[in-house]
Amino acid sequence: MIDKRKILITGKAGQLGAMLLQSAPVWADVIALDRHTLDLTSQDAIRRVVKEIAPHVIINSAAHTAVDRAETEQDLARSINTTAVGLLAEEAARLKAKLVHFSTDYVFDGQANTPYKPDAKKNPQSVYGLTKSDGEDIISEKLEKESYLIIRTAWVYTSGGKNFVETMLKLMRLQNSLRVIADQVGTPTAAFNLAEAAWLSIQRGLTGVHHFTDSGVATWYDFACDIARLAHRKGLISTLPEIKPIASVDYPQAAKRPTYAVLDKQSFWDATGYKPEHWSDALERLYFK
Repeated sequence: MIDKRKILITGKAGQLGAMLLQSAPVWADVIALDRHTLDLTSQDAIRRVVKEIAPHVIINSAAHTAVDRAETEQDLARSINTTAVGLLAEEAARLKAKLVHFSTDYVFDGQANTPYKPDAKKNPQSVYGLTKSDGEDIISEKLEKESYLIIRTAWVYTSGGKNFVETMLKLMRLQNSLRVIADQVGTPTAAFNLAEAAWLSIQRGLTGVHHFTDSGVATWYDFACDIARLAHRKGLISTLPEIKPIASVDYPQAAKRPTYAVLDKQSFWDATGYKPEHWSDALERLYFK
């Protein structure tokens, strides 16, 4: 007889939430909710739903991730990325449950030249980054370290989601030439790998703050070139487009992005025994096999 644990997942309609649901292990009795069944802008709704479900673990994969819109939707971003997180932490404390929360490379300023360790100084440069950073802080204020796990990640994508891969594939079918930013460095991360890593971390009892992405580094230009290569080989695009590298200043956006967004994953790998997959291999496996 498997000893099941009741798991509440928020944000089930998102890229990560969908993968968490799809990859749930046999020991997880999952209740997954989206914004229609759990309004994270409502304090009453959060308290009522969590009380009714009474989970052993809350996995918060919901977030306001529209980075540029957050600059003008500051109240909404703060409501979901900070205030709701604090309420989930309070409910986890009341239930003596564990809170697993996903955060982002945007909590850093992107000015480093070596991978950011989990205890690196935070210095967010956008509303999105600030609200996510504040969400982290409120968790550590309301919960003891053994009662929470914060996993920072970056550049998440999945098949069919709203993400860079889908955008590039669409443009490559329509255009012979693309301009892609080549001076921002990070690591593309398959949502399925992130979800599997999260389940493993819960099973192993990991706590505190850790980083997870796929392995390797890339610029958005590198990422686009690999998408084009694999899509052409697979026959998803008829001709290889010309991809021109450009600087961030040539593609102005409302929110400032970290120039260097590589996260140090060693603490996660050591604690869980996770075997990392290179981002290019994950991309090929997910989209182009």
